Amino acid sequence: MPGTHPSRIAVLTSVIGYGVYFPALITSGQLRERGIPTRVFILEHLLSEAKREVFKKSRDSFRKNYNLAKLAAKFPVQYSDNLADGAVEALFAGWLAEGTTHFLCFSGLWLDILARYRRLQPGLVVSCCRIDAGISPAWAVQEAHPDLVTHAFCFFSPAEGRINYLLNVPFAPGTLVPFDERPAAVLVHGGGWGLGGYAQRTRELAGTPFERNLMIHAAADYDGPQEGVRCFLNDPGWDPLEEAPGSDHGFPPFGEVTSAGEAPRYRRFHAHPGILSVITRSRAILSKPGGMSLVDALVTETPLVYFEPMGANEEGNIRICEALGVGLAYETWQESNFSPDLLREVHHNIKAAKRHIPEFIQSYLKHIPVPTL
Repeated sequence: MPGTHPSRIAVLTSVIGYGVYFPALITSGQLRERGIPTRVFILEHLLSEAKREVFKKSRDSFRKNYNLAKLAAKFPVQYSDNLADGAVEALFAGWLAEGTTHFLCFSGLWLDILARYRRLQPGLVVSCCRIDAGISPAWAVQEAHPDLVTHAFCFFSPAEGRINYLLNVPFAPGTLVPFDERPAAVLVHGGGWGLGGYAQRTRELAGTPFERNLMIHAAADYDGPQEGVRCFLNDPGWDPLEEAPGSDHGFPPFGEVTSAGEAPRYRRFHAHPGILSVITRSRAILSKPGGMSLVDALVTETPLVYFEPMGANEEGNIRICEALGVGLAYETWQESNFSPDLLREVHHNIKAAKRHIPEFIQSYLKHIPVPTL
């Protein structure tokens, strides 16, 4: 029956990276706006307490040592032996009790678990959404479950240099500032985990007309006022793993640091992460080429100026940037003497690339089959 959709969708994600977590939350919110109830499930909630601590310590180690992070990105994450006793069984019991059959999966780390659940619920419908253009080790496991996925949505096709879907972010009126009306500023960040020494790499911008909107990860990282630099951060005390599984975790509170030793006044964003409120008033995003950074660039029509990639998935994102001219290497922009005209050219390439590309949420709702009741 056309236009009929499931009564509930389980949105499966992970906090292994914001590039997996943020699009899941954005999509979940849009499904709810269309009258379809959702629940967001974070894979790390299934880990034992000891393994959660290992996860957090690894995140801190990667932030301090980017080479270690790049090495780890080459290997699949092994969660199956680290799950808490009874956690998966309790999850399955809840899904069965609620009659959950439809799953929208943003992380390949869930596929082994869904394969187990299919033994209890043969009628489950699994849709996968892959943000990165390249295939990360987390998604390589899909080959082991060839009949599990009903429909796979890949945002990008690097071999063809094609954008397949756009993430629709409902900005408040007046939020998305026209490119030529934005201040001469760029947003600089290192992804959700703050990787790669990104702040130090952009010191050359001090002698240009561009100010830096710099993402930091703790108020202690703030060195005091610097000319041409504003510092922002997500609340470091926010931890979705401290909340109950399946609860509405939301986006991290977001704020600007203006005084040393004082915490910022945080603001909660409900339709999108707070960082987008800064990107929409910047002329470029300077970061490693993560999938969500590329999505942010397309959503806000802001050039992505990328640093060294971390893993095959981000190398695929670079191929999209090169094929469509929607991003450029930091070294290329540096060699142009940080040309504003080059950024404007990339901005126009983004606008051209976005024409006639369907929104993901509409495509998803057209493809998911009607559940059997």
